[in-house]
Amino acid sequence: MFWMINIVGVAIAIYFVDLESNSVIQSVISPIVIAVLSLAIIIKLFINSKAQSASYMSNSGNGAHSGSPFIYGSEKNKPSGESDHSSDSSSPSPSSSFGDSGGGGGE
Repeated sequence: MFWMINIVGVAIAIYFVDLESNSVIQSVISPIVIAVLSLAIIIKLFINSKAQSASYMSNSGNGAHSGSPFIYGSEKNKPSGESDHSSDSSSPSPSSSFGDSGGGGGE
């Protein structure tokens, strides 16, 4: 809804802009509305891109960010034992090198 209101608002304000008009609405208010709505769109895009970047950083496991969706740069450079579910830390993974990987028993 945010996008529709802002884009339609900018389009309507652009339609009414006439900087040489004697009307206050056309010469002053419409350019201000365009500036405010355009700034709101730019801020929303910036916040969304930061949120996606932060989400990627928290899900990558080691915090490395090379501009690629893969931790190691590409799918072919990924070690063979790594799983794609690095965000699930509650259950041990079979490729974990940290002690016992579950199982039970052993007495």
